[in-house]
Amino acid sequence: DSRGDVWVSCNAPEVALIRWSRQRDEFHRYGPADNWDPVQRAALIREPNPGEIWVIATEGVHRMRGGRFESFPFDGAKTGGFQDAVFDPAGRLWLATTRAGVWRCDHPSAAQIQFQRYSTNEGLSVNNVRSLTLDREGYLYAGSVRGVDRIDPKAPVGKQYIRHFTAADGLPNSEHTASYTDSQGRLWFGTLGGL
Repeated sequence: DSRGDVWVSCNAPEVALIRWSRQRDEFHRYGPADNWDPVQRAALIREPNPGEIWVIATEGVHRMRGGRFESFPFDGAKTGGFQDAVFDPAGRLWLATTRAGVWRCDHPSAAQIQFQRYSTNEGLSVNNVRSLTLDREGYLYAGSVRGVDRIDPKAPVGKQYIRHFTAADGLPNSEHTASYTDSQGRLWFGTLGGL
């Protein structure tokens, strides 16, 4: 993180969320005293702003404030696993899930946060989304098991504002598992069938 501390998510032989403090040279295991459920499996850890830590876990999204976690639960049976999370330049939080498409939170610093869903009903090609990245113009790209969907965050939610890229556009006809935007603004998509 911005302090130089290292966050670790362990899944075996036991589940744990641990932070190594660079300043104190010691490990802290998060638990009930930190308002952290120790059986939660942390899938992703992000720091959009210095000192603002987000942990995306099996059953929800968790924000750390004042040394304690605030939890915003999701129904894991409906959403599936969280695969990726990004914060865009406007500060919005985007989440990729394996069963429920993409979720967007416009005001993640608010006391109570709300999510907007993008699924096949709203124009995604499939609800199994594996990766997220942003281009320099602010478009969000969602890599899925059926190609890549480009979402315009400035537009209303709707099918007419999502563009689909598939093998017909030159992508490998394969499941997309990773997305990245490099320092030159080029978009990279990692798939089971190539880069």
